[in-house]
Amino acid sequence: MSSQVGYDIGDPMRVMIRGDQPDSIPQEARFTVVDAKANPIVEGPVNYWGEKWGAHWWISDFSGLQDEGNYRILVQHGTKLLCKSESIEVGGSILWDS
Repeated sequence: MSSQVGYDIGDPMRVMIRGDQPDSIPQEARFTVVDAKANPIVEGPVNYWGEKWGAHWWISDFSGLQDEGNYRILVQHGTKLLCKSESIEVGGSILWDS
């Protein structure tokens, strides 16, 4: 559900979510980027992207994240947790330093 390398501040930061069915992620679902203490940092919609490669895809943009650190992305529908990412790293030049 996230970059295996990380994300650079100032570059687009998006997450793609894969599901087997078009209703795997309800239209009202939201994502939250949380820090190591589970504090919410960035929140937004989860938008259906389409069907490709035998799966359904949703996309969320969290480019508003401006601080270096390690985060997780949670996808929820109301109070129900639908999925969460592993820890992701955000920094100044992660893509070039890897």
